[in-house]
Amino acid sequence: MNNETSKRYSLTEIGLLAFFVLGLIAAQMLVKARQRIVLSEPVSLAGSGLSVCKPISTGWESTSTWQYESDNSFTLVAQQFQGTRREVEIRWRYLLCSRAESSRQILEDRAERASAVFGEIQTLQQPVPMDYAAIHSADGSRRTFYVGIAKLDFGRSIELQVLPRRVDLFYAENLFTQLASSLQYQFPDPLQAGQDVVAGLWENLQQDTVSATGSDQDIFIINNTQKQPVGYSYSHYSPGGDDTNRSLSITNRYYELNQFLLDSTLMINNEDKTFLWKSSIQGIGMGQPRSYTITKDADGMLDVKTDFDADQNRQYRASCLLVPELLLPQAAKLVLDHSLETVIVDVMSARGFVVPTVLSKSDPATALARSEDIAAVVKVDFLNHPKSFEELYFDKDGRLIARLEQQPLKRPRLWEMTTLNQLQQIFKESFQSKTETVARID
Repeated sequence: MNNETSKRYSLTEIGLLAFFVLGLIAAQMLVKARQRIVLSEPVSLAGSGLSVCKPISTGWESTSTWQYESDNSFTLVAQQFQGTRREVEIRWRYLLCSRAESSRQILEDRAERASAVFGEIQTLQQPVPMDYAAIHSADGSRRTFYVGIAKLDFGRSIELQVLPRRVDLFYAENLFTQLASSLQYQFPDPLQAGQDVVAGLWENLQQDTVSATGSDQDIFIINNTQKQPVGYSYSHYSPGGDDTNRSLSITNRYYELNQFLLDSTLMINNEDKTFLWKSSIQGIGMGQPRSYTITKDADGMLDVKTDFDADQNRQYRASCLLVPELLLPQAAKLVLDHSLETVIVDVMSARGFVVPTVLSKSDPATALARSEDIAAVVKVDFLNHPKSFEELYFDKDGRLIARLEQQPLKRPRLWEMTTLNQLQQIFKESFQSKTETVARID
């Protein structure tokens, strides 16, 4: 009897031990499965020439496409979860206005300014070399992050961040190196064409070839699809300076009926390619206007300041593709004579946001607006939003005669040339033409 009891206890212990071992094996297999790195097909970023991969193995969730950010960058983000607990986050970040220093210098500068401990800066030798370092948190959490930067052409750069929360460092570093190795880059010819167009734009400014309409005033009424007036745009060009140092002043008033008023003055020094751009933006019925001041110095640094929120002040380097939005029609006009069908420039808004923008020659027969006077069309695609574009219409002499505008969540609107008297009759007290400075330059 005792022998049988002992045998039963032994069998039970063996069964429990086997169950425990199987549990350990299953847990180890689960950990290995969760730490197995499977990467997606390359995710390309329009207009950049680059593509990268993101993790798609067990527990990973991610954005489906690159997202435009207000700091003049695009991001692609993925996160791994265990239940509701986030284990690790990866972030690709494509910067449009990258600093002029090398990637190693940028990392060294971060190390000096950060309240963290930087590990040794290393270089991944690959078609697009990436400098990276481990960053050890100094807050006692013993967390380690990985950050890498690779410099690209035309003032761009790509940054990779791997931010683990609970996973082991071997997995995090392996994840970083595999992701970094997925980076593919092909020289973007449309960006080179954009650099050529911007150089031609500054040359035209130096020669007083300014307005895209052939006049010292651009006067447009903006109509909706029912041909009802919903706004206007009025610009006045004032060349100045002498033969050796030419300057240009552009004043603009843009009005959306009962919604929005933008007064803007752009002062350009053509010799050193600097400018001062002051804007006042007023939401109708929304209190006091907000003012923005953008300064570009001779070293190519852009300084953006506001009068209402110091946190929105920022500074970054202008790329060689930069076009202030007031000069977009002039840049588009130059595309008509370029050998490439597609050109990419960086369009900067009055608020200081920079958006890569595709300018492409288009067949007038496929244009959304039709007129016998339209001899050429330039399609303008703003890459920060898939449903934001314009069509610029030129006559046989290359003069801008109309403009179709499509903004997200709005119906198309057509800009048509008109006169100051017509604007005055239609908008009455809402219209105010100004040949002097609109936003005062002190």
